Parts: sequence; structure tokens; C-alpha cells
Amino acid sequence: MMAVENGWHVLARLHILIREYNLADNNDDAWNAKKDALGFSDYSRAEANNIGKEEWFVIAFSKATELDYRDYLNMWGISFDAKASQQVASFGYPSVPRQYFISSSKGYCLTGENGDFLGKASLPVDGNQSWPADTDQDNDGYWDALDNCPSVFNPDQLDSDDDDGVGDACE
Repeated sequence: MMAVENGWHVLARLHILIREYNLADNNDDAWNAKKDALGFSDYSRAEANNIGKEEWFVIAFSKATELDYRDYLNMWGISFDAKASQQVASFGYPSVPRQYFISSSKGYCLTGENGDFLGKASLPVDGNQSWPADTDQDNDGYWDALDNCPSVFNPDQLDSDDDDGVGDACE
């Protein structure tokens, strides 16, 4: 597998992982044969059958996306035990940034042209960022506080000269 470049692929990957996990946890031979590929190499079948939902989620979501979600989930107050944390650390995946990704009705999550994470506007979650008003006066799917041209419809947010954060539509 490769890291997720399209947010919708997460659903398919999780579906497959859940199906294979449920097939493997019926007997020790099946579990031992599949646990590495499923991302649960540190877990016996008995432990896997009794794993907490937060522990299962951080491991499965990190495995499905090939991204480390530990810090991101902790940011939202989702905790999990040290064993699950160590399992995810063993994958060696890059960490998901501490950002809130702003959704819109204008498409779905794709990695942007420049390799930006999920290709969506985001807010850093650093304890200092204030939440912007959720107004979108030009109705392009970007909140005014994050829009590089808030009064002109520009859903692509192009900024060819990337000089001052003002979009091409306003220059």
C-alpha cells in the first residue's frame, strides 16, 4: 500500500482491514498468519479480541492511511494505551500535522498539486490560533479568514506568484 492521497480511499482500506481482521481473529493460525499485514504484530489473538476501541482505531487508521495519527488523536482528547502507541510507532509512518482540516461542499480530500496534505484549507492547532468566523462571502468553499481572495469566487485558490498570500483572482 501507499499513503492515502484521496480521502475517500480511507473508507475502502478500513473496510478491507476490518474484514480481514474479523476473518483472522477466529483461530490462532489465521491470526498469526495475518497479524503483521493487519498492523497488529505486537498483539496475540487473545489481546486482539479484547482490544479497546481507541486502541484499535489508532492502529487501524494509522495502518490504513500509512500516517501516524497518535499526536493528532491526542490533540482531540482521544487516548489509547502505551501498547497501541508502540505498535503505531513501529510502523515508522510520518505524523499527521496538528491541523484542523476545513471541509466544504466543493469536492473531497485530495493531496494538492504541491503535495500539501489533503489539499484543503487548514488551521494549525497550536493553542494560539483563534477560530475564524465561518463566513464565505464569495461562496467558493473557503472561509473568508483563510481565503486568499475573500470577495472574488476562486475555488482553486491559485496564487501563481506566491508573494503575499493574495490570490490571482484579486491581483
